[in-house]
Amino acid sequence: MVGGHAFYVFNSKKLNLVYMSRYINEEITDVQVSEDGIVFTTLLESNSIQAWNKMHRVRTYKPIVDGLSPKILQTIVTKSFIFCLCKEGQMTIFNTQTTEVVKQLSLKMKFTGMIHPLTYLNKLVFWDQKQIVLHNVIEDEVIFQFKPFESPIETIVQTPVLNVVAVGCRDGSIILLNLLFDEVLLTFK
Repeated sequence: MVGGHAFYVFNSKKLNLVYMSRYINEEITDVQVSEDGIVFTTLLESNSIQAWNKMHRVRTYKPIVDGLSPKILQTIVTKSFIFCLCKEGQMTIFNTQTTEVVKQLSLKMKFTGMIHPLTYLNKLVFWDQKQIVLHNVIEDEVIFQFKPFESPIETIVQTPVLNVVAVGCRDGSIILLNLLFDEVLLTFK
């Protein structure tokens, strides 16, 4: 849970507070937790990601593109990598243990979000207002470009079903999309 300049960790079974981070001088825009319990915070002003073990900062990741630090739109933390999507269509992949940059990509489109679908190795789904793309980020190649949407896309989330995501659109509709066949399964409005 994010609270502006601090994050809180709760016990999910008892819903009690386990610990609260110390005050962080910058505003936190995103919090993710890895499998081993390390908390990753995305900070607004410095455009950096900080890793915390309980209340101690252990690592800092900072994407640098052409000598500048671009605004971070979104991060995805996996066991080995942090995928960092920046505002100008830049993608930086960090090694979670060493903070080294594994790869930097300059994506052809300026995407507004990304997800890592279950069981998709090295592949991320990116989207902008109208378009969804499946991209192999290690090989830096577009695998598939899905049919464009009529209403602007606001968000995409993984469903419990493999190869199926829920696409939330600005007009209030929710579309269940099969990534394997580029097929709309259901639309809720």
